[in-house]
Amino acid sequence: MFKPDSPVFHRCDWACAAALLAALLLPASLSGAEKSSEAERNPIALIKQLESGDRDTKREATYQLARLGERAKDAVPALIVALGDDDKQVWSNAVTALANLGPAAEPAIPALIESMDS
Repeated sequence: MFKPDSPVFHRCDWACAAALLAALLLPASLSGAEKSSEAERNPIALIKQLESGDRDTKREATYQLARLGERAKDAVPALIVALGDDDKQVWSNAVTALANLGPAAEPAIPALIESMDS
């Protein structure tokens, strides 16, 4: 058993990490009511927006990718990069987007764990 003062505990304890990982492995569950016409955007265009140097553009792109759910599966590499963004809203939106992808986000798990340590 790990103790709270153990170096294993950083920004997030094991319970938090387990919850995030479980969310990544569960199937995405956006209902039709949560999908808006705005969320019907092209994931490729949103991926390109993640390359922007503009904070607000990256925030919006990660938010919209999260709303796309499983249709944003091609964005996994870009979302992994977004996990390293200095802006916490970009990071949070990227985590949500990955969680909404379900099992397709499995390649992002190591980067997600690493991002919680920094």
